Amino acid sequence: MFKKILLSTLAVLLCAVPTFALAAGKIEMGDFYRARNITAGGEFTDPAAATCSQTVQFRARIHNPGPDPLENVTAVATPLSTAEGTSFTSQITLSASNQGNQDPVSDTATVNLDQPGRISYIAGSTELLGQDGGVIRSLGDSIFTSGVNIGSVGVSTMQKRFIQFRAAVDCAPVPPTPEASYVCDRLNIQKLSRINFQFTTDYSLENATYKNVTYQVDGQSHVVTNQNTRYTYQTDVVGKHEVTAYVTVDTAGGVKTTNLCRGEFTVDEVPPTPPEKCTVPGKEDLDADDPNCKPDDPTPEPDKCKVAGKEDLDADDPNCKPDKPISPVVPTNPTNPSGGGGSASGKGTYTPNALPETGAELGGVAGIGSLVTAGAYYIQSRRRLSRM
Repeated sequence: MFKKILLSTLAVLLCAVPTFALAAGKIEMGDFYRARNITAGGEFTDPAAATCSQTVQFRARIHNPGPDPLENVTAVATPLSTAEGTSFTSQITLSASNQGNQDPVSDTATVNLDQPGRISYIAGSTELLGQDGGVIRSLGDSIFTSGVNIGSVGVSTMQKRFIQFRAAVDCAPVPPTPEASYVCDRLNIQKLSRINFQFTTDYSLENATYKNVTYQVDGQSHVVTNQNTRYTYQTDVVGKHEVTAYVTVDTAGGVKTTNLCRGEFTVDEVPPTPPEKCTVPGKEDLDADDPNCKPDDPTPEPDKCKVAGKEDLDADDPNCKPDKPISPVVPTNPTNPSGGGGSASGKGTYTPNALPETGAELGGVAGIGSLVTAGAYYIQSRRRLSRM
């Protein structure tokens, strides 16, 4: 009998041992780590938003769905990044000494900034809270190193616990935005032809970037994006035309436009077509349709004199005629019966008492004959007189 009782007792004990070995709690997984902006207020979310000089808070929920209480529950968080940025993520890992075959569970929470900055842990801010959010105790500052042990966590939502800590958001001083300067200095207009004109614009920029230049002329706008600002405009509308130009730029404060530059140009009347010129040599100054723009008729050679000894004269020359012969003066009476002042020789010659002294008297002797013949006669008569 005693043996049976002993064996029964051992059997009961052996059967009871596995029951104690399998007893364990469990850490609820899921979205259990969140953050909020304390300065701006609001609920815990993931991600949370913040800006410079604000305070944020990270909180992890620890819930044990059972079947047994959790023992030696520990929480370890990754250190917050000290680098400047706009997004910061913290990861927390929870474990217990009696999780059974469950691995440690982890979750992350993120805080996004609206400008570059840093998030730094606020010393002494790590706390353990009860299920109603009330602070149970402070947990020290080892959450980022060895972690913090919060002890046991009972089963059910009424036994859940919270671990939280705070962090400050700091931003480096933002340098002031440099003041931008953008000025249209001058509109240049170059006349390429009667109807073609080239526009360019001089401008000055500081802390601004060129985008384009806009030319406004004759009610139309022409946008030029090339850096040389060159634009060729054509119009055949006669008269004066006004042009305006402005430059569009990018600045830290957005897209801006400069002041207006102004200019004007004039389209001249169509010049008259010059008449075609005469191509006849020597008459190039005449128009082609001038009646005299033609070669001149050749000048006929004048008829030449046919009188012997006068062939070099023209036929219409007054001297182109035979010379009148000179008749010698022979007295009808060799003895000079007229009683003149001459003398007669026995041979019947006559010598006048005097010769003509002047050209007029010589003409009277020679009549209308040749002056050359008269001259010869004059010389001969003088010789005869000198012998008397």
